[in-house]
Amino acid sequence: MSIRIEGPVINRSIQDVFEFISQMENSPLWGRAAKTTKDSDGPVSVGTVFLELAEDDGQQLTKRTEVIEFDPSTRFSYLSRYENGMTELARVTFETVGDGTRVSPEADVDLPGVPQEQASTFSQEMRSGVLELLENLKDVLESPDQPVA
Repeated sequence: MSIRIEGPVINRSIQDVFEFISQMENSPLWGRAAKTTKDSDGPVSVGTVFLELAEDDGQQLTKRTEVIEFDPSTRFSYLSRYENGMTELARVTFETVGDGTRVSPEADVDLPGVPQEQASTFSQEMRSGVLELLENLKDVLESPDQPVA
């Protein structure tokens, strides 16, 4: 299952938005994960690993997320492997729009054991959830007291 979303324009520089998102420890601030811990040394780059706790419909899932593409201010991609066998390959593209930044995520998700007839419902729910997360991200980054990264 795949989704692609053109997100809202965030009134922050492309460098600020990229830095904030790629520092995945910020994920709980905008709701992407309940808890994120960096499990690698050094700055974020290809190969950096994060351990995350996600919540979905009241259930907690752990996942291991590895950065697989890191092109500052352009593209950030990662592969998440959930404890239940689900995998998510996410690619986030950043583009300057006026004085702001558009964040456009796309994801390929493998849902082993989910019947095909439920996949389209899950896809709609995922799209709706991602749009809500992008609005949360915009609110957080446009907050006057939000520091960069």
